Amino acid sequence: MKFYQYVIFLLFSICGFHLTATEKKTIRICIDDNTWYPFTYTDSSKKIALGLHIDIAKKALEDIGYSATFEPRRWDACIGQTGEGKYDAIVSASYKPDRAKILYYPPDAANPENGVSDFRVTQVEYIFIVPASSHFTYTGDNTKLPEHILITKGYSIGDDLKKEGVKGIQFAPGDRYNIKKLLNIAVHHPDSVAMISLPDTFHFFLKQQPELKEKLRVETKPIKSKSYFMVFSKKSDVIKSSPEREEIWKSLRKTRENESFIHQVLKKY
Repeated sequence: MKFYQYVIFLLFSICGFHLTATEKKTIRICIDDNTWYPFTYTDSSKKIALGLHIDIAKKALEDIGYSATFEPRRWDACIGQTGEGKYDAIVSASYKPDRAKILYYPPDAANPENGVSDFRVTQVEYIFIVPASSHFTYTGDNTKLPEHILITKGYSIGDDLKKEGVKGIQFAPGDRYNIKKLLNIAVHHPDSVAMISLPDTFHFFLKQQPELKEKLRVETKPIKSKSYFMVFSKKSDVIKSSPEREEIWKSLRKTRENESFIHQVLKKY
């Protein structure tokens, strides 16, 4: 082999090795197919994942050499199938002990300082929405709530309130359903019903249905503030080690704290 041929062969060998060594891992990520605006939601086809948490996760993963696919699924299926290893991760989930049996959470997820985890994707607040004619005002006393409390299935706040002894919790497929049910009950019993949602999610529905502004009222005092995480399947065949998970959680923190990036992303919502 002539010298120049050897050099060309060597260059191709080095380049070929480099491409293989730096080939990106693709992480299969499940998201809730409900409207959880602006954190996670889907387009009208229910096939394309959108939202602030999706944007943060994409950038955080890309910054450390991963790619990702996002698949919307019904929430209970999302949890179950990720636990089984069909998906490598979920974006995003709050901490629950039963979920921690099948999913890896960041080290401070169970007992975050002041209720805010250092490795969260973001912090999320839950609020009450009531009929405009209701006399109910939320003071923080969960022993004095309306008879019917409507919550989207899968929201951990529902289980939290049940553990506190709150009666009348009713789970439903999503916020759209709950808004309709709340308005139906409010026709005759406006003081007896409230629904739990997120401020941004509710304002998303107000943009779509401006007439709701005259029919519903938001209680400004939050019920609870919770950290939401990117969690990993304990049966993932892609993200297998603790150092890999820790690198991703640290990249999520770095992305969340990138004020310029977050400012640009929020303009979309």
